[in-house]
Amino acid sequence: FGREYCPARYHDLTTCPICSWAATKKRIREEMKR
Repeated sequence: FGREYCPARYHDLTTCPICSWAATKKRIREEMKR
């Protein structure tokens, strides 16, 4: 889900409207660690 809208894998989820909505808080924390 969301790949057709946002194919980026290593980007700031909080600045992407699709990802910030679709991603869970846990997922966002995990992405931030990278």
